[in-house]
Amino acid sequence: MKAKKENKLKILVEQMPDETQEQYAAFLAYCSMINRSIREVSKRWAEIGRELGEQNSKYRLGKQPSAKTLFKWSKKYSWVRRVQIWDEEKKKLMTLEFQRTESQRSVKVSRLFEKISTHLLQQVNRDRAITVDEFKKAWEMFRTESGLSTGNTEIRHTINEDEQTPPTPQDEEFGKKLDELEKQHYDE
Repeated sequence: MKAKKENKLKILVEQMPDETQEQYAAFLAYCSMINRSIREVSKRWAEIGRELGEQNSKYRLGKQPSAKTLFKWSKKYSWVRRVQIWDEEKKKLMTLEFQRTESQRSVKVSRLFEKISTHLLQQVNRDRAITVDEFKKAWEMFRTESGLSTGNTEIRHTINEDEQTPPTPQDEEFGKKLDELEKQHYDE
């Protein structure tokens, strides 16, 4: 028995080999939809064509193909798999953009805190009084914007299993009394 040769195309978000501009534009229209459906691409063909024209896109939709033709293109050029890759790439880009924005924001906050601190220090150097409240507000703003704690406490997000011990008989008795008090309170 001969093994079947698999003729697999490399899945690309970019225009696939042998995919016409019209077919690729239809794929891009499919990608751009919130509720993706080939029937919706067919319904919105003319509207999407106008949008592409207004954006001066190099892609043109041309004459509207039948829904059957769109289904064939979808299967032939793996729209479902490609759109998953498309979404993953968009997600990565959005994550990178968010990280870049957060980094820029952090730098801006640091610079602002430096300016406020310098201003307050200049006031002190000129024998002008500054209040603890003014400095505390600037410090808290910097700490908050940097994602740091502003209090004297540290929040732990884990439980150290080594520190865990079973309840003592006194703890058990105390817990029962608390349960009884709680029950009495809500029964009233």
